[in-house]
Formats: sequence, structure tokens, C-alpha cells
Amino acid sequence: MQLVIKRTQADVKGMFGGNKGVQFNLYYRLVLTPDESAIVQRYRLETHVLSKSGSGLPETVGDLLRGVNQSVQTVAVLLQNEEVAKRACDSFYSLILVAKSFGGEEVVDFPLNGMSDS
Repeated sequence: MQLVIKRTQADVKGMFGGNKGVQFNLYYRLVLTPDESAIVQRYRLETHVLSKSGSGLPETVGDLLRGVNQSVQTVAVLLQNEEVAKRACDSFYSLILVAKSFGGEEVVDFPLNGMSDS
């Protein structure tokens, strides 16, 4: 699973041609392996909500598979939105791993942090 991120910027011109600043554009798209795509289809995960964007519209797995394009006013907001997308995809990857595990078993060693009392 990969999140492809593209950043662009464009000068914003005023009515009379003056410079009104810069607009920043963020595009990101989720790319799945064939196995991951099969899991998304099997469990109908296209409608799984990953996060809510700044506009209040939910962003689903299907949205990210098609690609999301956002225009923002500052680099700080652009970076914040990137981080939201990365965290959402990281969480979704955990869901994919659980879906892959059906029909098998998981062995968990304790203590979880790998440290022992000795």
C-alpha cells in the first residue's frame, strides 16, 4: 500500500493583475497491491471513512483510491492535511492486515515491548 503525494503552487492574481499571494495545492492518492484491492472489494471497504477533511466532507477509501485534490492557503495547512492523510492510511493498513489474517492465527509474544524482567 502506498500513498502518492504531489504538491504544487500557483500565484494568485488580483482583478487588475496584481499578485494576491500563492495558492498551494495538495494531491494524494492511495495505491493498493492486487491483494489489498481484493480485500477492499471483498469486504466492501470503499465506503470506509478514513478521515474528515477541513471542508467537513468525509474522505473514504474510495475517495483516496480515485485521488483527492485540495487547495489551501498556507504551507502549514498543506502539511497538516498531509499528516491527516498519512495517519488515516496507516490506520487503514492495520485494518487490511486484520482482514488478511482471517482463517489463520496470530501468535503474540509477551511482554509486548520485547523487554524482559531479567
